[in-house]
Amino acid sequence: MTYAAFEDRDLPATLSAKKFAPGLARQVGLVLFDGFSLLGTGMVAEVLQLANEIAAADDGGEPTYRVWLLSVRGGGIACSSSLELATIAIDAASQLHFDAVYIGGGRSAMQALEDIRLIAWLRRVVATTTEVRAIGHGQRLLEAAGIETARVVPEPPTHVASTADDTPGDDHHEALKSALMMIRRDLGVEIARKVGERALPSISTRLSALFADATRATPADKVWASARWLEENCERPISVGDAAQTFAMSERNYLRCFKLELGVTPSDYLLQVRLELTCQLLVNTDLPVDKVARRCGMRDGDRLSKIFRNRLGVSPTEYRNRHRVHADNVIGQ
Repeated sequence: MTYAAFEDRDLPATLSAKKFAPGLARQVGLVLFDGFSLLGTGMVAEVLQLANEIAAADDGGEPTYRVWLLSVRGGGIACSSSLELATIAIDAASQLHFDAVYIGGGRSAMQALEDIRLIAWLRRVVATTTEVRAIGHGQRLLEAAGIETARVVPEPPTHVASTADDTPGDDHHEALKSALMMIRRDLGVEIARKVGERALPSISTRLSALFADATRATPADKVWASARWLEENCERPISVGDAAQTFAMSERNYLRCFKLELGVTPSDYLLQVRLELTCQLLVNTDLPVDKVARRCGMRDGDRLSKIFRNRLGVSPTEYRNRHRVHADNVIGQ
C-alpha cells in the first residue's frame, strides 16, 4: 500500500470528515519502533487502506485516510519479520494535525521510555489528537509520558463482551476495533462491515457487534450520528435545535446525552469543527479571511478574528503566515 509523503504539501484537518471537506483526508499516524508487529500496527494501516479502496469503488472520491509512518529519528524501521519500512521523523511531522495516532510496540519501544524528545512529542500530540491508541509496549510509552488510558476519546458503544480466551495479543484486536469504529463513524456501517470481512475473517465473530443494525439507534448512536451531521453541515447557519430535531431528540435530552457521550457541548463541538476547517483553508488557500469565515459558517471576518484571538491567541492572518512558513521550512529540509 502507499503512504503519504511531504511532497504532497497538504496540511490536514483534525476533525474533517470526507463528506464535508472534500479532498481533506483524515490523518492517521503510526509510530513505529524496531521489532514492531505487522499483525498489530501493520493491520491498522491495512484496514484503513481497504476502507479507502472500498469507498473509492462506491463513489470514486478521494481517499478518506492518509497514513503516516513515523519514528523518533526517521529512516528505515524493521518489523519483527525483518521487513523494513521507511518512516519520517516525529519532529518533521510537527505541523500535522492528526485525527488518530497509534503508538506501536517492538523491542526498541522499551528503550525509548526515557527519550525526552519522544515523551515531549507524545504530550503535544495527545493534547490535540482526537484518538490515541497504544499497541503492545506502546502503552508503557504513554504511561511514561503521564498519559492515562482515559485520555482516549470515548467510542460509540460496541457492546463487545470480553471473552475467556483473551490473550496478550488482544491489544492488537483493540487497535483494529478502534480503526474499524473510526471507519464506521466516517464512512458508515456497510463499508466498515466490508473492511472487517475482508481484512479480519478469523475474528469476524468477535467484531460482529461493531456492525450492528444502525436502525436500532440508541441515544448514544444518535449523538455520534449527530456529530457527523454537525461536521457535514458546519458551513451552514445551523443550531443545536436543528441537530436535536434532525435526530428526533428533545433539545434538553440531546444536550445532556451529547455532553455525556463526547465530553463537550454540541455548540463547542461545532465551533471546534469550524475552527479546524478554517485553519485548513487559511493554510491551504489564498482566500480572503472574510470569504474563509463565510465558508466555515463564521458569518464574517470580524467574528472569525474574535474567535481566533480568544481560542488561539492570534489573528487569522497571523495564523496563516506562521503555519505556512513552518510548513515550508519543514518540507524544504
